[in-house]
This record gives sequence, structure tokens and C-alpha cells, in this order.
Amino acid sequence: MKHLSSILLTLVMLSANMAMAQNTRFTLTGGWSFPMGEFAQSDLASNQWGLATKGPWGGAGQGGMLGVQWCRPMSDYDHLSLLLSFDFIYNDMGSDIKTSLFETRKALESNFSEVKFTLPGYINLPLMAGLRYEWPTTNGRCFFVEVQAGADCLIVTDRGATLRDGQQPLVIQGQTLYDYIYTDHYTTTVAVAFHLGVGYRFAWRWQFDAGLWYLGSHQISGVEDYSVNTHPYPADLTDGKQNFLLGEITPIMITTRIGFKL
Repeated sequence: MKHLSSILLTLVMLSANMAMAQNTRFTLTGGWSFPMGEFAQSDLASNQWGLATKGPWGGAGQGGMLGVQWCRPMSDYDHLSLLLSFDFIYNDMGSDIKTSLFETRKALESNFSEVKFTLPGYINLPLMAGLRYEWPTTNGRCFFVEVQAGADCLIVTDRGATLRDGQQPLVIQGQTLYDYIYTDHYTTTVAVAFHLGVGYRFAWRWQFDAGLWYLGSHQISGVEDYSVNTHPYPADLTDGKQNFLLGEITPIMITTRIGFKL
């Protein structure tokens, strides 16, 4: 964590320095993200209503992204520029998890008077620094390649469930429950990240690029707030908290973006 803090501080200082430079180009970007590998896979056998309880499976679906780039040419090297970027990337759960949860909810509705689920989602916030090399063609157009490294902050949004007034008990972790309400709050994590991209600037202000992102390994943990009732008749709910520790998740994705230079 100490090394990551140093990386973040260095990136912030570079961003401030480039923002004040007169020849810095600012580009706003937006596009789509397509998760890969274990970040996209889901193990429904170990899945408990939205996120795998063990192993590296993220179960992420396709998402979107918004970002900003700062690009400043390096005067001593033709076509080479210093590149900084910050992006907001969101992925919700994949369709297989949504389908499984829908089927689970329909089955539970016959036993509980109220059934609600809240699925988690992934927010990645990579702050990156690197280089861009451009191959000019004509009329301001060019091909380019980008190589970056930096830090990614992963935020997992809350997961929750509400099951009320069960006619028959539900057994969870050895407890017989007639009412079960919980919300999982996940710990925000930071990891070293990398990005490789290729693109084409097809007009003076517009560009298109595709990139491969490795956003580091993040240990998933947090705190669960819960309320339970173990009696078959109306009774007060018992509240509690418990810490949980799941497996590591490694966000890897391919992105496609459109950029507009300010």
C-alpha cells in the first residue's frame, strides 16, 4: 500500500504539471468495456445471490466507460508524447447471474411474502501514465499506440437481500431463518494496473482506439449488516454485523472508445 500511495502521488503531481503546460492536449473519451477471463466468468455453484463466495470469478458483464486524457508532445522526440489518463469504468453482473437470480427469486416468492435482491457492480478508476507514439498520415490524421502503467481503484457496490415472513424456514450457514435481511458493504481496494492501446485519429478532433486493460488483483472483503428471525411466528429481528473475506478478483478487459479533443 505504501508503494501504491507513492505511485498515486506521483501521478497526481504529473497531472497537475501537464494541466498547466500550454501545449497539452485534452481529450474526452467514452466507450464500452468487455470483461475477459475470470473477471467475466461466473461459478454459479459457489455463487450466493450475486458474487462468488470463493475463487476468482467476477461474473462481470459488459459495461461502459468515460475518461479524460492529457497528452503533451516531447520536444526532443518526434511523434512521441507523454500521456496521462483517468477513467471511470462500470460493469454490472453478467446475464447468467441475472438469470440465475431471477429463477431463485421466483422460487422463493412462493414461500416468502417479500423477496428482494440487490446485485453488486464493479467500478474501476484507473489513473495511468505512459507514452503515446504517433505515425502521421495526411491532413492531421495518424495511427497511434499507447503504453501506460499506474494504479486502479476498485469499488464494488453493495449487495443485499430481503426475505420476509417465510412459511417454511430457509437454512443458511446452519441457521434456520424465517426472516433474512442483509447488506454487504465491500472494502475499496487499490492495485497496480497496466494498459496497452492502439488507435487512429481520423480528424483533427476525433479519434478511435481499442485497448487491453489489466487492472491488478484485488482482495474482496467487507462487512455484512444483517437482521434475522429464527422463529416461525412474528418476532423481533436480531441485528448483527460480521466481516467477510472472499477471493481475489483481477479485472481484465478490452475496451473500445471514441475521443474528442478539446
